[in-house]
Amino acid sequence: MDRYIPERKQKRNRKNNEVTPGVYTAVVTSVVSPDGFAAGQAVDVIYAVSIKDGTAPFSERFLIADRYSPRTKEFESLLDSIGAKRYEDLVGFELELTFAYEVKRGRAWCNIIERKLLTGGDDNGSGC
Repeated sequence: MDRYIPERKQKRNRKNNEVTPGVYTAVVTSVVSPDGFAAGQAVDVIYAVSIKDGTAPFSERFLIADRYSPRTKEFESLLDSIGAKRYEDLVGFELELTFAYEVKRGRAWCNIIERKLLTGGDDNGSGC
């Protein structure tokens, strides 16, 4: 029997060429549990980001099981500000998102570095 040699795995990096550093408005279109994670470990928040040519999809993952992460704490604070009982309660809310490059493992990624709630909730969750 021949030995199985797998083809080189290609990394499935997010390509969000439409979203560059800057400040944008966005609407949360969905919040889902990502494939491969046990229930309650992570959520993906998917946005429709308003860009000059329309909208561009953008997703970010929160590892909600990591209660010590400042990023997770900020996300939970945002959810508290809208009185969310479930993660899906965030769907439909409009936010102002600030994108900037962050260097991780030697590569620059255009990530959300600040979120500000524009519709609903109180001001406690802004600035996460």
